[in-house]
Amino acid sequence: MLTLEHLSPKQRDLIISLPYRVGLWVSQADQQGGDDADDAELRTLENLINGFTQDVFGSELVQNVMAETWAQKARWPEWSKGVKQTLPDCKEAISILQDHYESKEISAFRQRLYDIAEAVAMAFNEGETGTAEKQSSFIEKMVEKLKSIVLPKASPQITRLDYISQKEGKALKQLSGVLDLSLQ
Repeated sequence: MLTLEHLSPKQRDLIISLPYRVGLWVSQADQQGGDDADDAELRTLENLINGFTQDVFGSELVQNVMAETWAQKARWPEWSKGVKQTLPDCKEAISILQDHYESKEISAFRQRLYDIAEAVAMAFNEGETGTAEKQSSFIEKMVEKLKSIVLPKASPQITRLDYISQKEGKALKQLSGVLDLSLQ
């Protein structure tokens, strides 16, 4: 079983706070939509973290991190204070993980962080061409995309720019660079 028990408490805290902080960070990248947008994005973030605790999604490490993130939900307000440090903390977490886990597990962790950020960015449909019909379609496509993680096959194309603001798009690009992912 891939646990975080052999890491220091500070290292564990850093790693388990990131799924929440990455989602919050991208949510705060743009204030478009006001409180309604914030509420929708935070609900999406909460639902994603909870959902990732249910299935392995190809990575035991990711499931364990998400379970810890969810179990420590009471600490989320505390973690939100460090949201501006999210990108450097992602780099540090990847470095820590590289000393202890296989590259497959680290890749899965990187991708899940990005998936969370992308879903949060798309949650309120702040893109310039968004409509209620597109938002409904987005939800269906996102569910299919998450399923494709478990059962690899052709992933549905989601046109990100139809759903997110320019500021959130810029934030996602920065995150992708820090996580060493190429945008699709």
